Amino acid sequence: MPVKGRIDMLTTGIRTPVGLKISGADLATIERIGAKVEELLPGVRGTRSVFAERTAGGYFLDIAWNREALARYGISIDEAQTSVQNAIGGENVTTTIEGASAIR
Repeated sequence: MPVKGRIDMLTTGIRTPVGLKISGADLATIERIGAKVEELLPGVRGTRSVFAERTAGGYFLDIAWNREALARYGISIDEAQTSVQNAIGGENVTTTIEGASAIR
């Protein structure tokens, strides 16, 4: 069963055999609905545990590109976005495969 559990998690993002995803545009509403579900589900027969994962507000950057200034320096939007992406999250430069055994 461990492999099935991992596959389920990869496909759904939920780390349990039974889960409920609540999605929408308003984080406060999602949070409120999740808390209500967390409050009500323990009363369902057979329920072992209930946990509503709290949504993280997070920090976001909205970048408004000054296209005239970028053009003045010969920088494309793609180059500017790549620079910001690399500055925030880095860039993969290679991939390694470790622990592979040779087939003879």
